[in-house]
This record gives sequence, structure tokens and C-alpha cells, in this order.
Amino acid sequence: MVSNVTDPDDMATRSKKLAKDLLDGMDAPDDPDRIAYDEQKRIADKQALEDFYVRTGQKKPSAAGSAAKKLADRVASLTEGTFEPIDEAVSAHVALRFAPQPSDPKAERYVQVRVTTPSGGSVSSQSLGRGTTAELVAKLRSPAVAAEIEETAEKLVDSQRGQQLP
Repeated sequence: MVSNVTDPDDMATRSKKLAKDLLDGMDAPDDPDRIAYDEQKRIADKQALEDFYVRTGQKKPSAAGSAAKKLADRVASLTEGTFEPIDEAVSAHVALRFAPQPSDPKAERYVQVRVTTPSGGSVSSQSLGRGTTAELVAKLRSPAVAAEIEETAEKLVDSQRGQQLP
């Protein structure tokens, strides 16, 4: 006759293995996909709250969101071909740039955040994305782009501060 009673030693071994696997999983570095998801969710949540405050009149629209929408309107009609970079000011030292991708100037474009030091002696930039004009216009009109621009600009300013000589 086969017994349905499990061996207590086997159960203890399996429980210890499960506990070890759980602890190892907690000590393991976070999954890069999860980190990226969490970052995008945080940006989207921040923008949703910002949009709520603007819609209810509790806050004025952000300069970053307004600049992104203006730039989207300016570049939406661009067709294939090369053109000079198009800049839209966010503030006195922060701008958005829409330009042809050097590797494929006739079809692919990029959008970047550019931060100029107060003295004007240095410019730092970081890409917000690359693709077709239509793809980038959609990104510039997305609700989450203002928060992304603001966070990118803050990182660039922090980087510039870290590079200044004492």
C-alpha cells in the first residue's frame, strides 16, 4: 500500500530550500526590465498628478510641457529631408532641440534636452528619443513628456555642477 504521508525530513529539506531561494531572490540585483518599468510608472504617475492640478486650476501648466507642445506643433509638418536643428526654449538655460539624425538625416530625427550653464560656456544634452517626425511629435505631445524633460534637465544641471572646478 502506498502511503500519502510525506516524510518529515523531505518536507524540512524542501522548506529550507524554498526559504533559501526566497532570501537569495531578495539579495539579487533588481531586474533591469522591472527598474525601467518602475521608472516609467513613476514618471507617468507624476505627470497624471500634474495634469490633474492643471485641469482643476490648482496649478499652471509646466514650462516643459508647454515647450514640448510648441515644438511638436512647429515640427509636425516637416517632411523627409534635411533641415537645420529647431530649438524651443523651456527656460533661460534649458531648451528642447529637434534635429535630423546624423546617420540618416533624410528620414530619422531626434529630440534632446539641452542645458546651458549660466555663463553660457558649456552645453550638456541628453536624448529624449529618436525616430520619424510623426513618432517624435507623438512623444512630445504625450502627457508624460513634461516630467521626463524636467527630470532630464535636473540630471544635466547636477552633472554640470559636479564638473565645475572649485
